[in-house]
Amino acid sequence: MALSLSYSFRAAREVAQSMYDLAGPTAVFSAKTPLDRLLRDAITMSEHLLLSDSFLEMVGAGIVGDPPQMGWL
Repeated sequence: MALSLSYSFRAAREVAQSMYDLAGPTAVFSAKTPLDRLLRDAITMSEHLLLSDSFLEMVGAGIVGDPPQMGWL
């Protein structure tokens, strides 16, 4: 479940970034657009503790049978 959650948020971040890139200068120079909020939210969520690379390493350790290292707690 943790891996699918991480994948979905990272995919959402990539989609929002791609949309922003496709909009080009319009996304940068226009007044506040809904795309700004979507991109900011996607980036913020993908940096959340439960979506970080260290958390994914802990999940991977559990999958292969190693004791999880919880140094980030």
